[in-house]
Amino acid sequence: LLGMETVQQPTSWENGIRLLSPQDARGISFKHTFFAGLNEGVFPRIKPEGWLLREEEIKHWPVEGLLPKNVDQLSMERLLFYYVINTPQEKLILSYCETDQEGQPLNPSSFLEDLVTLLPTLKEELQVARYKGFFLKQPATKKDLKREIADKIALERERRTGKLLTTGVMGEKEQKILTSSFTREPMSVSALEEYAACPFAFFCRRWLQLETLLEPEVLPNRLEEGSIYHQVLKEFFSGHRGEVLRRSLLGKYLEEIRALALKHYPEAHESAPILHRNFLELGRENFILRLEKVIKEEVEWAEKTDGRFTARYLELGFGGIKKEADQESTEWPLVLTEETTTRTTLPLHLWGKIDRVDTDTNGRFIIYDYKSGNPPLFKQIQEGKLLQLPLYLLAVIRLILPTREPVGAAYYSLNKTNRLRGIWRQVALDFGIKIRGALDDGAWEDLIANSTRQALQYYRGILRGDFPFCPQEQCSSYCEFRTICRRTIWGKEAKVENEAE
Repeated sequence: LLGMETVQQPTSWENGIRLLSPQDARGISFKHTFFAGLNEGVFPRIKPEGWLLREEEIKHWPVEGLLPKNVDQLSMERLLFYYVINTPQEKLILSYCETDQEGQPLNPSSFLEDLVTLLPTLKEELQVARYKGFFLKQPATKKDLKREIADKIALERERRTGKLLTTGVMGEKEQKILTSSFTREPMSVSALEEYAACPFAFFCRRWLQLETLLEPEVLPNRLEEGSIYHQVLKEFFSGHRGEVLRRSLLGKYLEEIRALALKHYPEAHESAPILHRNFLELGRENFILRLEKVIKEEVEWAEKTDGRFTARYLELGFGGIKKEADQESTEWPLVLTEETTTRTTLPLHLWGKIDRVDTDTNGRFIIYDYKSGNPPLFKQIQEGKLLQLPLYLLAVIRLILPTREPVGAAYYSLNKTNRLRGIWRQVALDFGIKIRGALDDGAWEDLIANSTRQALQYYRGILRGDFPFCPQEQCSSYCEFRTICRRTIWGKEAKVENEAE
């Protein structure tokens, strides 16, 4: 059996740390080996009830020799332990936990006890490591140590009082690394919006690349469902590109959209519980119902505007987007530059993918960005917090349709079947589009210019490593990094202490 086993070979011998299981570490040699988790029940992982069935029951079965028993598993793990302790060339470090997270005592692995029995001097080494900090690496200088302590005190004081004591700006070395990383390729418009919402969250997501481990759900999550919406609508309008949707063909349109939804919406596996299958079926029908409302709204929109605007570009990309993008997409990025530049001023290169662009026969166009939830407020666009619509407009004007005239850019709420929330020019009123807050030419140009300035300001903040926490009143209750920044509890401890006094 051992002859049939395979050993994972290293892909590189560069200096660094390799994280391996005992099985994967067989046959490999290291300078130092750190073996963690040597607690009974972890390694060896032996349970009283046996591997599959109780061993006292197996003894009376004719298949006794075919099913592995605890003693067999113990022998195999003892062999793995032997392999691992032979991997280091200079130093072997064995580690186990004395207590669990609740402070309850834990037993060390029986393998570790056997090793201490065979090598009595090992016990003395363990005592040194435990009490004298033998393996703790201290800062190189007293100056570094004082700085580390001062930073920790400042951050804790900031957290307790809720007062901003730190700037969140990184050092010069880190700024050079950030500049090298974020200027190598075009940046997405959505990344700038993330920075505008919370620079610290941007730092966690885009630089540290932290991700939330999501639990499996019966229904597609919001992100997955949004992707399905985009795919279904893209395929539907690809079949009706440049076509005015007519009420006489509404039944045919609804059949098409339903077929596309059934094609892309996930189905429950036959082995799934009946409750899960029922939930998924209800979710699918609700999904189809929303899409049917969208198609009905498209027909009504065509009637209100005399069929002037029709879907022309779908998933239109710029800045190198090729995957599942419109054939009219361009590799050129949108380039934004400062009004006054120096040798050290870097231009901002952006990429993006526009959900849909509708055009008419007179050289005008409208941009749409699908939203599965409620559309954002115009105030957020006006303040430069949301940049998608203004920068997408700028990209289409400069890179794709330079001779055409924009009428507006809007968020298309699939939930509300509403397309009026966004930025519109007053010329839109001439085409039967009933909106409030239409902008004259001066206000339109000012909004685009302000969005450009804000985008460049966010970009400068990213390059200089400026990642402070957003104002507490703007903190979102559903931020995935709230357990890291802990802003939800900032100042509460000081308040409790004052009340106690």
